Amino acid sequence: MEQEGLLGDKQSKVVGGEEVEIEAPTQREDYVIRVVIQGDRSLPPIITYPDLGLNHESCFGALFSQPNIHKMIFSHFCVYHINTPTKAPKKKTNNTKPFFTFDNLVDQINSVLLSCDIPSNQPPIAFGVGMGGDILSRFASKYPNKLKTLILFNSPNQLPSWWSWIWSKSSIYSLLYRGYSNSLENSFLSLYFSPETLQSKDKKVAQLVEQVRRQLEQVDKETLAKIWNSWEQRGEEAVSGLKNIKCRILSFYVLEEQERVDNSR
Repeated sequence: MEQEGLLGDKQSKVVGGEEVEIEAPTQREDYVIRVVIQGDRSLPPIITYPDLGLNHESCFGALFSQPNIHKMIFSHFCVYHINTPTKAPKKKTNNTKPFFTFDNLVDQINSVLLSCDIPSNQPPIAFGVGMGGDILSRFASKYPNKLKTLILFNSPNQLPSWWSWIWSKSSIYSLLYRGYSNSLENSFLSLYFSPETLQSKDKKVAQLVEQVRRQLEQVDKETLAKIWNSWEQRGEEAVSGLKNIKCRILSFYVLEEQERVDNSR
């Protein structure tokens, strides 16, 4: 079964995956959310949300394909991979309507839980990377009883710095009006990988970097820029509300090339 990626690109086959298309719960009828479901639906749920510019395969494929992890996860859980909104292929885009806000992206998780019949008395474990972790964290603070555990990878959970904001705005402008460039591609790759990883001669590492590179080349640049802009415009409540999170949090992040683990709550 060939899956369509998070922003409309074709990806490799997902073994045992079922793709569900959900209408984005806003006035943007020209966008849908694609969820790939892997595993037995009768098992407890896990939901995932990828980083900016990635989809479930390029973001989580390497993790869930590890033999020990694959056996442990799919013996006990059903995984629902949530991808960011993508243009619906048969509907025309109406540019007069506003694009999604950050809170729209957050509330779309609710629609996924309802559409996939995930029972309210069985809140899912959530995996989020980068932007996906920020969206899931905001969801957990806005709806304190809807997640069981939150597992984050390199999610800032803070407002962007001035330098980050300026760089993001410049990059978003370039994506919308100048097109995708090698410098932008290298900037994206540096967000996902360390310099050592990008220069690695290991075959599996090189394949992962190349998979992400292909994903970025195929992504719909207008949609990517708009989602990025929505993330950058997250308000103070997206950070201040984190104190309302009731679920357990396990956060992994890299700082100054040293991997640290923050196990809180």
